[in-house]
Amino acid sequence: MRYLPLKLVLGAVSLGLFALGLWDVLANFEPNLCQMTYMFEYPNYVPIEMDESVVKRFPQYGLYVYGEGARTAAYERKVYSGIPVLFIPGNAGSYRQGRSIGSVLLRMSEKRQNSVKFDVFTIDFNEELAALYGGFLSSQTDFVLKCLLHIPSLYGRPHQKEILIGHSVGGLIARGLFLKPGFDTSTVNTIFTLSTPHQPILLVDAEMEEFYADIDDYWSRSANSTLKDVVMVSFAGGHRDVLVRSDRSDLSGLFAGNERFLSMTTTSIPAVWASTDHLCIVWCKQLTLAVAKAIFEMLDGKTKTGLVEDVDRRLETARKYFVNPKPDQNFTADGTTEKPRDLADIRFENSGPLRLNTKKYQPASAHALVVDGSVGDIFIRSNHWRPKWISLCLDASCSGRLPLNISPTRVPWFSENGQFYTLLSDPWKIHPSSSGSSRIVLLFELPKSEDVITLQVEPTPTKESIPSISFWEVLLGVTQRFQPTGSSYFRLHVDLQEIWHALHVDVTVSDQCKTNRGMARFTVPGPFRQDTYKLLQHQRLNRFPLKLQAPAKLGDSFPQLELFLNAECAYDVTITVAWLDVLGQVARFYAVQLPAFFAAVVVMHLLPLYCQEGRSLLLDHVLVNVVAGVVLLFNRNFAEVSGDDIFAGSSIPSAVAMWAAFYLTTYSMVSLFETALLAMVALYSFPIHWIARRFVSRLQSMQRRTSTWPARVSIFPLFAVFVTVLSYVTCGENGILLALLLYFAKVCYNKRNSVISLSTTTSEVVENTKILLLAVLVTMLNVIPTLVWTKRLPSGLPGLIRSSYSGLDPDPSFTVSIVVGIVLDFAMRKGTNRRATLTRFSGIFDLLMVLVIYGVAAATLVYAQRVFYLITVFMSVLLMVMSCDFVRRIFTDSQPLVSSDEKTR
Repeated sequence: MRYLPLKLVLGAVSLGLFALGLWDVLANFEPNLCQMTYMFEYPNYVPIEMDESVVKRFPQYGLYVYGEGARTAAYERKVYSGIPVLFIPGNAGSYRQGRSIGSVLLRMSEKRQNSVKFDVFTIDFNEELAALYGGFLSSQTDFVLKCLLHIPSLYGRPHQKEILIGHSVGGLIARGLFLKPGFDTSTVNTIFTLSTPHQPILLVDAEMEEFYADIDDYWSRSANSTLKDVVMVSFAGGHRDVLVRSDRSDLSGLFAGNERFLSMTTTSIPAVWASTDHLCIVWCKQLTLAVAKAIFEMLDGKTKTGLVEDVDRRLETARKYFVNPKPDQNFTADGTTEKPRDLADIRFENSGPLRLNTKKYQPASAHALVVDGSVGDIFIRSNHWRPKWISLCLDASCSGRLPLNISPTRVPWFSENGQFYTLLSDPWKIHPSSSGSSRIVLLFELPKSEDVITLQVEPTPTKESIPSISFWEVLLGVTQRFQPTGSSYFRLHVDLQEIWHALHVDVTVSDQCKTNRGMARFTVPGPFRQDTYKLLQHQRLNRFPLKLQAPAKLGDSFPQLELFLNAECAYDVTITVAWLDVLGQVARFYAVQLPAFFAAVVVMHLLPLYCQEGRSLLLDHVLVNVVAGVVLLFNRNFAEVSGDDIFAGSSIPSAVAMWAAFYLTTYSMVSLFETALLAMVALYSFPIHWIARRFVSRLQSMQRRTSTWPARVSIFPLFAVFVTVLSYVTCGENGILLALLLYFAKVCYNKRNSVISLSTTTSEVVENTKILLLAVLVTMLNVIPTLVWTKRLPSGLPGLIRSSYSGLDPDPSFTVSIVVGIVLDFAMRKGTNRRATLTRFSGIFDLLMVLVIYGVAAATLVYAQRVFYLITVFMSVLLMVMSCDFVRRIFTDSQPLVSSDEKTR
């Protein structure tokens, strides 16, 4: 007991740090930079009549088409003349969420005066909690299939192609369609998913696990066969989305090397550049416009369906609107030499940077920059970009030139359209005449424009001289300070090898810099695009974090921080450890594993019931964690062994440290919770005992009369039967909750009886509290099915009475409710003092229980940290084994006690 205060102190510190991490995840992020989408006419959702068989099978679902003004009137007359786009809502989503994309597509078609229009259909899933109950996934997929089969009949065309847009779980439904036998895979070749967890966050039941497994298996096998024409783009919301982490929307981990499946965060998309929360991603104007523009560019009037059939063209369109090219691998020469246009003069700049700001309607001009061969990349930034306006001069006077085809990267700036930039790497290798030369000449031809044209051209240091920083160096106190004054471009490599690493960048801007202070860009290499941008809007201190949004397989590459600066301003850049963001990264990526740790600690708290009194249990806790850690380490290093790398993105030492911190945190939580239960039992023991003595005396007399019944009758779990019936007609959690409340009342009643009779024993209090703690854990684990069941109930009382007998099918909590009912029934009638009911088989049974506790705790830590429902499975196994002990003690209590002297005689 002398170590208890230290444990509580360490536990309190761990809980406080974890609370700070949760606050960072839930509140400490950038403001919402998304603009709202608005309608210019009243939105209407016209219901679509489905076949009678479909209505009978899915009475709670519906199909609508979005319209405004004249389009609504046409839909009401059942006139459909556009190309169908189907919006599939997600968890608790509404069919009305299709308004944004529907309104934008409608307005864009009117503005373009295009004869081709889009009909946006949207599905009503009755706002079901599909992310919390896997039983909904199959029925929703079946209904979407019926809708896809029905929509072509509205046009009179049997093979009408459709574009799918899925939000959250709706994106999974879109992928699940391809598994259905009646689905024609050729009717859907383009899918957009918004914050869809393509990789599971928590598998809450077996149906959800099976749904994910079937989808991943089919798509991985058929990606290059039946799915070879499908282009899928997955958008993640970034740090503002606290429901679906960005890495869960990453398709590159499922389809490595497949370029037709693109994944990116909204922060990296050109002209979006903003993080979105889980609901905002549906109506974010910047993203909705980008998706609508991509859809319009996929039109093809030459095909029967009106959409582009060629997969390469659709993929090129997706890359055009959603993917920035790499700035150092985006230019080529067309192979033909030309003479420059007739210009009055070519102005040459030798070696130094080229910085231009033209005036409105200024005549066309040409500017040449002589670049020394000893420099590195050539940085070019401009607010104006057109094809072949940059050329490589073939001689010193630019009498001949080689035009360069450059695809620039669009970045945000202090204007609506942003700016464009590129990095020319090794331009000396473009043309043989410049190969081996000590210098080259770049020609920039600026046209006459009604707008001001800005141009920044600056040679950068060689790649070997680019500074680099490491998280561990900053952590150890190595000062990281830079002053890129007088430069338009500055970059450094950032060594963030693990997902929980986070740094703060403080950029101080001089007072004389009033406008266009600059912009920062943080890029992470890899197939999952997670670039982030930050405008330096404040006159003095600008602070922003550097942290990963998904585990990155960096290899020899490192994330890179780029600063686009105003050469006329002075800057001071300081980099420190972002402690709050470090805690937030740990909570964001690993907090889902805490329930498994909590359950394992609760199971280990049962050891004192089956071990010698006074024995230290520290070694037992260490042994279980070591066994579980070794198994997980084996799974992590050998791909052929099934198992999830629960600490993905962290090194082995970091994973071990976080494992120990998580176990300590949950141990303190369980200890505090157990203390709270003891206090609640003491607090409620008097009123519950008073109520029982006054109103349940007749039931007690019946129990005394039946105490002489044969043991075989007295152990019949009548109470468990009632719990089972309640669970069957409503929800399993209701039966579990009832069993918990009655057992709590029984514990309180026994506690008061012990105080009155002065027969209180420590072992009795400890045993009842630990069993109660286990029952509370099982009740908490099965709250999710109750939420789903409760949401299905109507609000009116008559409807409630009619629907209260309609449970979930299947009900994940039903089986465990039967187990809990039986076990707590036996626990309420077992012997009050376990030490008084020992038999000659008790030692063997205690050893068996210790082994079971070890096995359940270790299995929970290994297999249940991501497969959430396995915690309930393992707890049910433990409860069933414990029920054997309770039955044994009931039989022992029913036998007369015989002293050792009588046995000898």
